[in-house]
Amino acid sequence: MRFSESKTRPAAPPARLGGQILAEACIGLSLLTLVMICVAYSTYMANNRIRTIMAARDAAWLQAHGQDPSSLIATQFFYDQDQSLVQASAGEQKSLSPLGGESIPVISAVLGATEWTNKVSFGLSQGVSSSKQYPFILMKTQAPFMPASALGAFSSTSSSCAWPGDLDKTWNSWGDALGGVGVPYVH
Repeated sequence: MRFSESKTRPAAPPARLGGQILAEACIGLSLLTLVMICVAYSTYMANNRIRTIMAARDAAWLQAHGQDPSSLIATQFFYDQDQSLVQASAGEQKSLSPLGGESIPVISAVLGATEWTNKVSFGLSQGVSSSKQYPFILMKTQAPFMPASALGAFSSTSSSCAWPGDLDKTWNSWGDALGGVGVPYVH
């Protein structure tokens, strides 16, 4: 007996369900599009957040060694198309605070310690509305049946790092090495 002669032939869906299936497919594809846009954008910004952390640490280290990091940071840590979106601060030298807040003049004078603080920012300062660069342009996409993507507010990220500025001082005696042991450094 062949299948075409069988009486257990599957029934075709009623014609009234065709529109419902099509509407659900449109909503599902729109949701999938919105999820893919959000995943692409958030992984791009998370990747560049990690890059700003590494770049800020390197900038503070270079500044403590007497080099100007502003010209090196964008080329060393970011790709060609992203280098125009990087801003590296010139760095700021201030007294080292043993308690993490404002520096205490007596302790700073005794220790003579300073630190370099550098900040590296990545992203758009005006938001995504003026950008024509991937993936910022994805934030302008309006998927059918879906709300506007709210990740446009997260168009920039920044990190800062501090590095001790007394790297030229070496420990020539036990007194130099043990001089700052009693004073905790919390930053």
